[in-house]
Amino acid sequence: MNVKSVMSFGLELVGFGAKRQNVQDKLNLQCFRSHFGIGPEAIPASTHDITFFRGGTQVSTNRLKNEAIWDQNALYFKIPEGKRLIGDSGYKGEPSIISTSVDEHSDKVKEFFARAKSGQETINTR
Repeated sequence: MNVKSVMSFGLELVGFGAKRQNVQDKLNLQCFRSHFGIGPEAIPASTHDITFFRGGTQVSTNRLKNEAIWDQNALYFKIPEGKRLIGDSGYKGEPSIISTSVDEHSDKVKEFFARAKSGQETINTR
């Protein structure tokens, strides 16, 4: 069993069947693992999720300064144009790519978001 088949199975579990998995080939799990807690180049746990998502290593209020040093292999750069992700409130800083729950959402939308986030947590158990 290889990484691609494991990822494919995990996506199917949370409702992303074969037709919706065209994004998986753009994700580099080995690169993700090398930065996320494994090895000497791992990003510290104190790094904010959105900073890690963007490929940064430090938090700064100057976005232009940060963008210049973002890792181009980060997930931020792998999301196809027109596609969106679902994330928790820690990702509100990227509304063009990540949808987060807001009070104005209907109960059905809030439940959908909660289930999607729960599925992600199940797949990415730490």
